[in-house]
Amino acid sequence: MSFFHTHVLLPLVERERHAGLARRMREIRRFEAMSPAAQHRQQQQRLQRILQHAYDTVPHYRKRFDDVGFRPDDARVDRPLPLPALRRDDLREGGESLRSNAYRVQDLRQAGSSGTTSTPIQFYRDIESLRNKSAIQMRLNSWVGFDQGDRVLLMWGAHRDLVIQPNWRYRFYEETLLRRIPAPSGIINDEILERFRERYEALRPKVLYAYSTVLAAFAAYMVKHG
Repeated sequence: MSFFHTHVLLPLVERERHAGLARRMREIRRFEAMSPAAQHRQQQQRLQRILQHAYDTVPHYRKRFDDVGFRPDDARVDRPLPLPALRRDDLREGGESLRSNAYRVQDLRQAGSSGTTSTPIQFYRDIESLRNKSAIQMRLNSWVGFDQGDRVLLMWGAHRDLVIQPNWRYRFYEETLLRRIPAPSGIINDEILERFRERYEALRPKVLYAYSTVLAAFAAYMVKHG
């Protein structure tokens, strides 16, 4: 299942997010197979490259770097960066000064934090960033035995991440092809947890995918009710 999903299905039906997925997964595995010294060299190069990009194209970071006299090629992966921490207020108030002028707005994809701990923060990703993020997330999932195509019960807390009233095409794609069954969990109570139990018993998924607090509540409910 994983080979089919990685090489055929996901790049075909979700091209924007998964084009080149198999190649990206190979690159991640190659990095994992490197010696620690080789990994360190590549991390060092990538760190300096992204910081140089930030300095050259993002007004907010150029000012931050200049204020403390920091140069991107001074950065080292084995020590903290001598820069002030980026705060939520900086992200809320920074506006266009935080967007790289190397990209047009129409070529970017808006994203945001979940808002579980505070007001959601909006930000942008370029397409390559989006595709790399998806590949890395899949690789991390595979470390715990979750591969694409495994049946998954999504006990998810952020309703905005789910389609609340999906049409049949979306349900066919999500539940039949990707084998992902959503179970929104914005409010946790015994009624919701019993609904989770019913779906779990009916579907027998290989994977439960959830916020840790939701998963802990579900496990406690199951223990409590035998």
